[in-house]
Amino acid sequence: MKLFQRLGDVLWHPITGAILLLMLPVSAIATAADEPPQLLLCAPVAVVPGQTTKVMARGLHLEKATAASSSEAEVNVKLIGPGVTEVLGLLDIKRFGNSRVELEISVPANYARTKLVFMVQTPSGPAEFELPVVPALGGQLEIEPNPGFSQSQELSFPSWTLGLIDKPQDVDVYTFHMTAGEQITLHAAAAKFGSPLDPLLSIYDAKGQLIATSDDFNGSPDSQLEFHADATGRFHLVVQDAQDTGGPAHAYQLILQRKLAPVSFIRDIAPILQRHCVACHGRGKLEGGYRVDCYEQMMLAGESGSPGFSQHDLESSESYRRIVTSDVAERMPHDGERLTEDQISQIRQWIEAGAPFDGNDPAASLSTQIPPLQHRDAPTEYAATIPVGAIAFSPSGTELYAGGYFEVTVWDPTNGQLLSRIGNVGQRVSSIGVHPTSGVLAVASGIPSEMGDVRIFSPSGELLRVLAPSTEVVLDVAYNHSGDRLAVASADGNVRLFDGNSGELQLEIAAHTDWVLTVAWSHDATRIASGSRDKLAKVFDTQNGELVMTYVKNNASVRGVVFHPTGTDVFSTGDNRQWERWRVADGEKQSEFALGGESYRIAATEDTFFVPSIKQPIRQFHAADGKHVRDYAGVPGGFIASALHAPSAQLAGSTLRGEICVWKLSPNEPIKEGSPIATVPASVTFIAQPKVPQ
Repeated sequence: MKLFQRLGDVLWHPITGAILLLMLPVSAIATAADEPPQLLLCAPVAVVPGQTTKVMARGLHLEKATAASSSEAEVNVKLIGPGVTEVLGLLDIKRFGNSRVELEISVPANYARTKLVFMVQTPSGPAEFELPVVPALGGQLEIEPNPGFSQSQELSFPSWTLGLIDKPQDVDVYTFHMTAGEQITLHAAAAKFGSPLDPLLSIYDAKGQLIATSDDFNGSPDSQLEFHADATGRFHLVVQDAQDTGGPAHAYQLILQRKLAPVSFIRDIAPILQRHCVACHGRGKLEGGYRVDCYEQMMLAGESGSPGFSQHDLESSESYRRIVTSDVAERMPHDGERLTEDQISQIRQWIEAGAPFDGNDPAASLSTQIPPLQHRDAPTEYAATIPVGAIAFSPSGTELYAGGYFEVTVWDPTNGQLLSRIGNVGQRVSSIGVHPTSGVLAVASGIPSEMGDVRIFSPSGELLRVLAPSTEVVLDVAYNHSGDRLAVASADGNVRLFDGNSGELQLEIAAHTDWVLTVAWSHDATRIASGSRDKLAKVFDTQNGELVMTYVKNNASVRGVVFHPTGTDVFSTGDNRQWERWRVADGEKQSEFALGGESYRIAATEDTFFVPSIKQPIRQFHAADGKHVRDYAGVPGGFIASALHAPSAQLAGSTLRGEICVWKLSPNEPIKEGSPIATVPASVTFIAQPKVPQ
């Protein structure tokens, strides 16, 4: 203060003051109205989407500011009061300005860009500034007062906190929790935003002991600190100026993140895209003209004209913009839940690292390169019986496969002896398809709303590949009659067709608006029928996925479909407690048969079909005319799954109680008019679970 008083005395002396004024350049005594304005820095140094932030913008010749605005319609910038002339002590005016304006900046929650541009108008023209935007989730402003451990501000992971050391010797104190062995990275940025702050970071344990500090980092006054927690507990972080200065321009951004391993495209990013994006942006369906089913395609632009992912550039990455926006009309996945913050963080880190590819072939589909999830081991013994909702015979008929708990069990159908166990499948096995010649198993499994896939196993139980990984359970699989194609029905409403030998995805069909419960091939494999929880049965062309016909008269979930031998009609059944025969050409019902209970997937040969029902025996019908032939009974109640092996004349059914019944088929002779329906007893009945305690 004495220094400024002495300077003032000198300038006001009539002689020396005049001499000094004559020595000044003309520009120094020009009026502010003659000088173009400049914006040099802001406090806080960034803004947060979804918030209205008061921002102090400093610069040159802003004292006559008249208005503020943004060229972006969704951003609202308002000038609060007139500009103010303000010189900050001995700070360099060219760097920190001679005036300031206060603004109110509102950014919508769905704002996805990393920067916004605003302008301040003065009589001498506009001044423009580019202000950073921190992530909406994790972005926050410092909450004052926070001068000590007892008044510290809580930090989450990750967080982007915008703070200010507003006076000399001020400190900002934060607190966070860590577990033993956890590592974090702390970064305090000020100089990069033009702030005069020289940030010093200090970490204290819960007892107040100093355990780590960081000042300048990598040639910059800004600080970075990597910290490893030796014990679980709370820690305090203190931010201050290394020189104990402070003021209205001493703003900073504090970033707190867990230290993560480098993000892998194949391990981390590809599974997210496969589960949430490929159904709408795959080879068979190109929403917006954009594909994400392989790395090569996802780096290109769709109809928007912007690349899906740009190396090192979040703002020009159209897919990232749509992933993070809160605008439901634009957000991806379009019909699903927003990605988790961990998933979004991984995608962001991957883009910022240059979007590197670490797979085998950038042109290959993601599904062929994603490492399969390793499921937990099945229990050695089952403590209680569980429903068996999936069974299938081997091509020879000498083995019967049954769905278990995180496994498929293999049984001798002639005596009910356990032969082997195939593990590493999902918790609930929904369907088992067997290749008609090679005996390869396609096992559909998962947990609703958590995960699902189809696992392809050799007959000996070796995992060969994983198809259709998703966050929804896969509900049915079916090989066509030659085994060269495999249909997969999922709870995400889609039907996917794969090459039956290589596993290459051939076609994706957005088939239904709810779970697809069942699929069946026509005998010539040119069409496929599906049934869904949306109460519809449909037929699609298997070459292009086009819808051929929708049957709307079920009025309940459709759990079983099968084509008439001619291919002109379909039989469908389900929660309406009857089967209905309808024409593919026009969707008109031809006949029906009451079954007395909810009915499930239909097992069929070319001339006969079998319908399991939860309250009835398995019933056999002639495919040609729908006539009831005979019943197969073996246990009280009914069945939820069936399997047929025509060459060895074996039929199997499974129950909610974990039982399996096996029958030798009777001759397929028509029942004479007026004769009673024959009932065939089971030849073998057993509990299809390992060593269930008696």
